[in-house]
Amino acid sequence: MGSCQHWKVTASKQFDKDFRKLGSSDKQRIFDSVRELAEAENPLSVSGVKAVSVDYPGRHRQRVGKFRVVFELLTGEEVEVELCEHQKGVLNIERVLARKDGYRR
Repeated sequence: MGSCQHWKVTASKQFDKDFRKLGSSDKQRIFDSVRELAEAENPLSVSGVKAVSVDYPGRHRQRVGKFRVVFELLTGEEVEVELCEHQKGVLNIERVLARKDGYRR
């Protein structure tokens, strides 16, 4: 795989829990989505990404079918893990929510 990941991916325990509940085809779609975000120079410009203001301030989400992947980008002093020299920061995946759960107020 010759693609460069501009962002180091980390995942919360809640994401792991959410992910384990998914079927295999949904898991593959979520995995592909996370890889697309990590390989993007600017994940916020990827199709389906929007800011999330309710329940997750400062976070973004990517639409993946009936699911929403909630993530945050960490750069500079916010980063607590070692990065490769070409990586811009950390793409922290926080949740995978069904669309109906992702828009609770």
